[in-house]
Amino acid sequence: MFIKLRMDGVMYRIKIVIFLSFVCLMPLFSQTTYYVSSSQGNDNNTGTSEITPWKTIAKVNSVNFQPGDRMLFKRSDKWEHDEGLLIKNSGTANDRIIYGTYNDGIKPAITLREAVPGWDSPGNWSQYSTNVWYMTVSGATTQMWLRLWLDNMEYVRTQGLDANNDDGTYGITSTNRFFVDRGNARLYVYATSNPSSFYSSIEYSGRVRDGETIFHTITLKDADYVTIDGLDVQGSMYSAIGLAGSDNVIIKNCNIGKYSNWAGIFGQSPFISASDNTSDNVIIENNLIDSDRKLMQFFYDGIANVEYGIVQGRTDSWNIRNNTIINWTFGIFTLGGEVPVTNHNIYNNDISAPDLVYSKAMQINGNNNVNSGYSNFNVYNNYFHDLNTSALNISSNGNKIYFNIIENMRFS
Repeated sequence: MFIKLRMDGVMYRIKIVIFLSFVCLMPLFSQTTYYVSSSQGNDNNTGTSEITPWKTIAKVNSVNFQPGDRMLFKRSDKWEHDEGLLIKNSGTANDRIIYGTYNDGIKPAITLREAVPGWDSPGNWSQYSTNVWYMTVSGATTQMWLRLWLDNMEYVRTQGLDANNDDGTYGITSTNRFFVDRGNARLYVYATSNPSSFYSSIEYSGRVRDGETIFHTITLKDADYVTIDGLDVQGSMYSAIGLAGSDNVIIKNCNIGKYSNWAGIFGQSPFISASDNTSDNVIIENNLIDSDRKLMQFFYDGIANVEYGIVQGRTDSWNIRNNTIINWTFGIFTLGGEVPVTNHNIYNNDISAPDLVYSKAMQINGNNNVNSGYSNFNVYNNYFHDLNTSALNISSNGNKIYFNIIENMRFS
């Protein structure tokens, strides 16, 4: 009897251990991997296997994800004429939400670059002067267009309609082919006949729909503990990736900023309505942040071409490392505001702008009344080269700048 009771006690304890182990492992079993393919998917699929993927970004945006979930985009696929990707759910320190890739091939691309709405309708165009035509564009009053592609070739934006100076920045010509008049919501282009037939395509960084501007190709809104890994993020009317109220984010192994209108990554974007006014503890590593801008745009009135590779505003404790940052007016820029920008580590990056007439690797300072809030930047082991003005512009306190290589500065 004693032996039987003892064995019963042992078995009871074993059952308790097994039960507790099962309970502890339950969160692991609830995690789900979803698959998305623009070429093979269908939004009516379950999305939970490679043979039943979803198709659209709109479908991904409609789902609330849980800690530990993964959204995998099929390599070599491209999402265009779709929505920007909205990341609105948070993971945890142990169970991050991951946006990554599956299958073989090149990085999956999400782009907002698209045709200017209505450009191919002859009746939308009016002739302004010899070889200059214009059309009214919805949303042109809300955001300056810095980039335009005519027949898939990018052209320099002029500063005005009248050629009243000699540096090439004013007056629409066969070289400087477009201008945006925000006051009248007009797009002007060079064409010897109606642009709807003179060109085979007119595209912009996109997108403006029904008067609403999509500012970021990927938006992180109040989304903590999220990883973005291996995507090609293109276009947008402001920055390719925008964060607001999103802490402990990792962005790695991505291509970022091709065709972007203004920036590659914007930390604490003012165009995102978030409940938290900071984005802290972010890691940006092993990315190619390239505007793909190959034009010598003149710098005038505080506006050059595409401005910023990475913008830091209302941020703390970022690690920016092992990135290649190419062809931005400012490779890394701190933005003025009431919240301090502090404690950033910037190291092992390669920053250059060989194709721009005005460029800097980094600028660390803000508005005159908040300069004291920019402090404790550690900048080391970077390679700053082929820049046209200077490598560093620093007006803040407590920084450590060391072991950087600076060469091939023009007019520095």
